[in-house]
Amino acid sequence: MRKVLSCIIISLLCFLKASPQNRIPIADSLRMESLKKKLPGLKGRTLVDCLNDIAREYREYSYLQPSPQNRHSAYYYAKQAKNEAVKINYQYGLAFACMEIGYQLNTTPLATYYIQKAISIGESLHHDKILGWAYLILSSKYHQDRNKTTALWKKALQYFEKAGDYGGQTEAALLLSQEYLGNENYEEAFTYCEKTLTASRKKGFHNL
Repeated sequence: MRKVLSCIIISLLCFLKASPQNRIPIADSLRMESLKKKLPGLKGRTLVDCLNDIAREYREYSYLQPSPQNRHSAYYYAKQAKNEAVKINYQYGLAFACMEIGYQLNTTPLATYYIQKAISIGESLHHDKILGWAYLILSSKYHQDRNKTTALWKKALQYFEKAGDYGGQTEAALLLSQEYLGNENYEEAFTYCEKTLTASRKKGFHNL
């Protein structure tokens, strides 16, 4: 039974990872340029959201095209978003800017400070989406402590489920399915594979 489950899960994970990689960098690059063109005409919360979107696009693009320049650009736009959010007291935008800054600062103590600030904002606003993403990003700071990262992924997934954030659910559940597969805990891995597929379809990632 374990061998059968292992084969099924490996097949599922292959499907989850199978995407037109050659098209993704082009699409991300075009989206970044489109967002940048909008900046001069934006102000207030819309400006902050756009700056955060650009920072996130650079982070996601850097997964496929790793370079110091992409990381620097993500940090630069997140910092701008933070400054603009502070000016207008836009807490939602500030939280996501702090997350991105914390992520780009790697494992420095200042990185954890910014992510914890985002968590504090999420708690004060009772905002499950903020908390889900903050805990997911916080997990990247404990990559050597598998128990800690697994606990944070589960915590993030719970918040994503409460928020109805299918994109977040997909990411957190996929990380958990891969972790349990690596530990040969096939029953748990299969459960999270199913969660990944269900959430991804609701999000509209039908190619998964």
